[in-house]
Amino acid sequence: MPDVFISYPKQEKEKAELLARAFQSRGLNAWLAHKDLTPEGSARDQILDNLNSCKAVVLLVEPTLKLSSGLQFEYMTALESAWKDEDKLLVAVLTGKGEPPAFLRHCSVWRIPEKRKAWQHFSEQVADNIANSRNTNIPKQVSGHLKKEWKQKLDQVELFAHKLLGEEILEGAKRHLNLTDPEANRGAIALLSDRYKNLSVVGEPDKRHRKASARKRKHAG
Repeated sequence: MPDVFISYPKQEKEKAELLARAFQSRGLNAWLAHKDLTPEGSARDQILDNLNSCKAVVLLVEPTLKLSSGLQFEYMTALESAWKDEDKLLVAVLTGKGEPPAFLRHCSVWRIPEKRKAWQHFSEQVADNIANSRNTNIPKQVSGHLKKEWKQKLDQVELFAHKLLGEEILEGAKRHLNLTDPEANRGAIALLSDRYKNLSVVGEPDKRHRKASARKRKHAG
């Protein structure tokens, strides 16, 4: 069971490792996906188990980065885990310029310095803060209205992740079918489109995207 779960984009491995070493020097075991995931069991289950069993979570967040479905899943699960466990610490670390995302507004938020030579000292500060803290950064008494709001946002993130996965499958299949034999595979393309057309998406769909898709279907027919 890890003491600290560190969630991070792939391009921030170096910063995640600096934090992990700072925690380890203070007697805290830090979990990193690129080092600690094992071939046994699914990656999703391992992430869930370690997020739910850890004592603290550190989210490395690049404000301008488009999140992958996997990273969205980690963020969503981390927020839900901290919400359910009032003794769990949740700290967000911004790794670039920009405002914190809306889902971090109830968290303790730090910003890593731009200068590389300051990263080590910053990592030690974060590790000291968590090692010496005994109180959660999420309020112990959360109103029913706020819980409902959090649940809605978490549901939206999950739906968006499913939407991304569905679109990747659909577009990949379309590319393959078109390259193989566009005339013979029109029926298969239509079936795939129908299968994924009902996937939910956060916010209003892009009208230009809908019109372009409609023109493609009309042309294919």
